[in-house]
Amino acid sequence: DAVDWYRRAIYIDPHYAKAYNSLAQPLVRLSRLDDAAAAAELAVELSPDYEEARFNLGLVRSMQGRSAAAIDRWLWVLRRNPTRPHLVRVLMQEIRTLARTDTAAARRALDDVLHIAPGLAEARALREQLNGGR
Repeated sequence: DAVDWYRRAIYIDPHYAKAYNSLAQPLVRLSRLDDAAAAAELAVELSPDYEEARFNLGLVRSMQGRSAAAIDRWLWVLRRNPTRPHLVRVLMQEIRTLARTDTAAARRALDDVLHIAPGLAEARALREQLNGGR
């Protein structure tokens, strides 16, 4: 299976970040989210500039219900690639999720988004909504 295949690739080259990142995907499909997060974290550790691993780690953190951690990973990617449409969609959705339980943290995340991408209309609209229409 895919997990075994990626584990063999890691055995052959334990410093191959892409193998760890790829391993995270079938682990998610198997609902092994802690293992998927560990694999994605190793990919980031081995290759700190690896955007896709940070993006995937954010997805896993989101699935684990860890909105702030997901947002943190995605803000890093946004700083590197502010025009990545799928990233903006998942990031804004996660900020909406965070706003349900921690409005102040959601506002801070939106401030970070708007600092990176000041023209992002969706972020401006959500910030206005969270500020009560002000």
